[in-house]
Amino acid sequence: MRSTRIAIGLAVTIYVVGPLLGLGHLSRDTLFFDDFDKAYNNTGYSFPLLSEVLLPFGPLWWWSYITPVALGVAAAGWVKTPISTTGLTCLLFASVIQFLTIIAVTEPYFFLTKRMGNFAPIYPLIPLLANLSLLGASLGLASYSVSKLIAKDRH
Repeated sequence: MRSTRIAIGLAVTIYVVGPLLGLGHLSRDTLFFDDFDKAYNNTGYSFPLLSEVLLPFGPLWWWSYITPVALGVAAAGWVKTPISTTGLTCLLFASVIQFLTIIAVTEPYFFLTKRMGNFAPIYPLIPLLANLSLLGASLGLASYSVSKLIAKDRH
């Protein structure tokens, strides 16, 4: 059962970290480059709706990445039945493939944005509140699931 919980926790963490990395780069660029929205809107295209909705949740700094770890701990705490080693291997393999695919697709974008320089962290209110709410919710969920797991083990 321990290996099932570890594998599920790792898989959930990996699944969540990949999209957050891309979203973090996108949100950073739109926050720090004032002309980004103007330049994008002058092309005649509108910013995708899903991007606009998820943009405030883009990680702002290193502490934002506690969220995927907390979600992984929460998921591991909710596992009730063991999964076969083959199933766990496939799950971890799929999560690593998904993560590598996201990195491969966005790697040129990461390279180009690195060439633009680094910025001092500035936290606008809405993205800061969105990040803190995600962090708080995921830590609360992780604490609840771990406390429930500990209480179950005592009985």
